[in-house]
Amino acid sequence: MEVLRHFSHEHPLIFNEERSHESEVYCSACGELVLGPRFSCMECGFHLDKNCAEAPDVMNHPFHLKHNLELKASSPYDD
Repeated sequence: MEVLRHFSHEHPLIFNEERSHESEVYCSACGELVLGPRFSCMECGFHLDKNCAEAPDVMNHPFHLKHNLELKASSPYDD
C-alpha cells in the first residue's frame, strides 16, 4: 500500500488505482472529476488526482525568472 504525506493535508493519503463506484470523486486541489488513480484520505474524504499529488511544490518557470514559484495549499491573497 502506497502512502503519501502531502503538504496540503494533515492526514496520510492512500494510493488507489480503482475508480470509485460509490459516488463521483473530485480532486480537492484542482476540482476536476477524478477518473483515474488518486490519493485519498480515509479519515475525511480528501482526494488528490495523481497529477496534483505529484506536482512539485517548488518550480522555476521561464516567464518568471526572478525567483522560484511555490505551490501553496491556499491563496496568499485571501482576506
